[in-house]
Amino acid sequence: MTISFPYLFPVIVEKLGATDLEGTDNMPDVMKPPPSQKPKIISNPPEPSEEVRLQLAEIVTLIIKKTISDCFRAYLDDLVNILCTLAMDPHGEVIREA
Repeated sequence: MTISFPYLFPVIVEKLGATDLEGTDNMPDVMKPPPSQKPKIISNPPEPSEEVRLQLAEIVTLIIKKTISDCFRAYLDDLVNILCTLAMDPHGEVIREA
């Protein structure tokens, strides 16, 4: 399964829009909001279908369950961004799966 990680993770990240969750990557440090003002929910997810987002969450769950944790080292940032994005989803079933 780990042989598919270089192909799988970029697709999931792109589908969920799991990059720059806070929208502050290109901002100077003095302009970045404090942690208490960080987003709690994504109002307009890049993937409009709740069913697709739920399927992606289930795929991530299977990947985590079936893979040895040492295999995630190279993809840890992507995995954390994916899980954060799923946890901020407006659909409750996706949040539960995350």
